[in-house]
Amino acid sequence: MMHVLLLFLQLFIFILMSTVVKLKGKSVF
Repeated sequence: MMHVLLLFLQLFIFILMSTVVKLKGKSVF
């Protein structure tokens, strides 16, 4: 159960970062 939760959290963060990059147009990193 914990592994699934961690995977879901990583996926959520990845999608969130991708959305932010798309909104900004260019990544700051």
